[in-house]
Amino acid sequence: MKKQILTTILILVLSLVLINLSHAWPIPDTGQTLCYDNEKEIPCPQPGEPYYGQDGNYLMNEPSYTKLDAQGNALPDDAPEWFMVRDNVTDLIWEVKAAKNGIQDYSNVHDADNQYSWFDSHPNTNGGYAGNDNNGRNTEVYIHTLNAQHYGGFDDWRLPSMNELHSILHAAKYNPSVDTTIFPNTLSAFYWSSVSVTSSTGYAWGVSFNSGYDSTIAKSSSYYVRAVRGGKCRAFDQLIMNNDGTVTDMASGLMWQQDTAPVKSWPNAFSYCEDLTLAGYADWRLPEKKSLQSIVNYARYSPAINSNIFLDTLSAFYWSSTSYTLYTDYAWGVDFLYGNDYNDAKSSSYYVRAVRGGQC
Repeated sequence: MKKQILTTILILVLSLVLINLSHAWPIPDTGQTLCYDNEKEIPCPQPGEPYYGQDGNYLMNEPSYTKLDAQGNALPDDAPEWFMVRDNVTDLIWEVKAAKNGIQDYSNVHDADNQYSWFDSHPNTNGGYAGNDNNGRNTEVYIHTLNAQHYGGFDDWRLPSMNELHSILHAAKYNPSVDTTIFPNTLSAFYWSSVSVTSSTGYAWGVSFNSGYDSTIAKSSSYYVRAVRGGKCRAFDQLIMNNDGTVTDMASGLMWQQDTAPVKSWPNAFSYCEDLTLAGYADWRLPEKKSLQSIVNYARYSPAINSNIFLDTLSAFYWSSTSYTLYTDYAWGVDFLYGNDYNDAKSSSYYVRAVRGGQC
């Protein structure tokens, strides 16, 4: 009888796990397909060769988009005009900007040149400071306008989270760092997220689309914004300790090395991860930039991660496998002091945390 009860409980637990995974929010590939050594582009290495395991060696969830008309209906890939884009990996629907001509037109809420201050009147989401009303030219009024217009037939548009903004970055492009064949009229400039800075409530997070790095800027400043809606159910920070030295992120399907590895140069970080056997798995890799960013917890700092799960995370820089293609002797990583990304010389030594899985 006891055995039957335990079996039933196990089946229920596994069912819940599968349900959660079926609603996971897969992380799209960075778009980086070329490979690099410490200085230049090289033919993508094979397993066992130096520099194997970098971003260009792995295609995780290939970017895929569908153009939508003004009513939210799907259009053919060669449609010359579209108003929204559905990301087929994440199911997020993005506003497409219009009229990029260097002239602001606030009568057109979709004008690419319009700038807004960051404003959120809700105390439970504004981090303790609402921001600047800016005579109505602010992000809250912008979102309210889209929803009042039922743009595309929807009234649930919102400012994107940092992970959502990261999802449309393209690591092989810059000025702007996005696929402009899908997201036309994107400026090489800063775009607001919905996330207030925990350590300084007068600031909010966003992404600079000139080369794709994170920034924090005063809420009183005026910058650009792109609205988003929908998406697969991605519960934030849905982390499970597996009691075997690994952590599973139920939101993305990624499994992480729980402990921090010693400092290593960028090429040595690959060999460490590729040679790692942990919890019975031997398919570990150095995380791509977007994967590494997915475990940042912007509600925390020093370190900016769930330190109840990742117990020994340092407030320091951790390598990603993604090269900085503007200067190929540099690679991207995340500084877990505040959670911002930047790039540094591949010859430098920094911390490592291996990852596995995550394919859609």
